[in-house]
Amino acid sequence: MQLGNLYSDQTNYTDAIPEYLRALEFNSGLVDAHYRLGQAYVHTGHKDLAQHELEIYQRLRAEHLAELDKQRAEIRQFVYSEKKDDSGSKQ
Repeated sequence: MQLGNLYSDQTNYTDAIPEYLRALEFNSGLVDAHYRLGQAYVHTGHKDLAQHELEIYQRLRAEHLAELDKQRAEIRQFVYSEKKDDSGSKQ
């Protein structure tokens, strides 16, 4: 993926595309790779492929944000239950 980023930074999107595809072969859950691949497709005129990759990016990003929200809620619940236990044991 880093090589794809290097090519993209140099506006060499044609060479970036296979590098992003290779990264996604190893890990299809790389959110940034889907986004950058979509952007590379936009720059090379492949609008349908770009749209597909950006849809995957949006779905994976939403899943990631939902997981973060779930973890935060679990942490808040844990902290609340610990505070409740501490106050109850001091009586």
